[in-house]
Amino acid sequence: NTYPTKPSVGWQLTAAQAAPAFPNARFAMPGPAGRQYQSAGFLNLGRVLVTNVIAYQSDRSAQLTGIDAQTGKVLWTNEDAGFFPVCATEAVDGLLPCVGKVATFGPPDEAEGAKVSFIRLTDGTTDHKLPAPNGAAVVMVRGSAVYTAGYRSDGGVQLAMTRGTTVDLGASWREQAGLSARN
Repeated sequence: NTYPTKPSVGWQLTAAQAAPAFPNARFAMPGPAGRQYQSAGFLNLGRVLVTNVIAYQSDRSAQLTGIDAQTGKVLWTNEDAGFFPVCATEAVDGLLPCVGKVATFGPPDEAEGAKVSFIRLTDGTTDHKLPAPNGAAVVMVRGSAVYTAGYRSDGGVQLAMTRGTTVDLGASWREQAGLSARN
């Protein structure tokens, strides 16, 4: 009753259409909940909707995908943002920061740890990458600042956060806080 005319479907895109080479393709939110629970969703960045396409129940990396919000056409894909990238909900200077691990299993490789990739919203290419601060699992943007946050364990569990720029993730500050279990 709230619409003057009945809404209709403007376009429809399936995960199989977005990534035909992916077996059992599904959309997954490029955020922490999407990574953990493989829940469907997208980031609304105005003209571009950004989502991950995953090969469900496989160890294949996610394909970050940009979709035209008006037409539903796949604008670009990027498989270079790390395994199941987690992206900020805002872009800075046309770049979407996404944090992604290099591998999904095995011991961490200090030389090739998680990276923050800065993806161009116009064409989906990786503009540049920066090493993610130790333990970073989330990246956020507010104005021109880029924040990272995550947990690390070097003998104890610590929350680590940074505030920086697209060229130096810790340019403004880096903070760590120890966490303790309560009995």
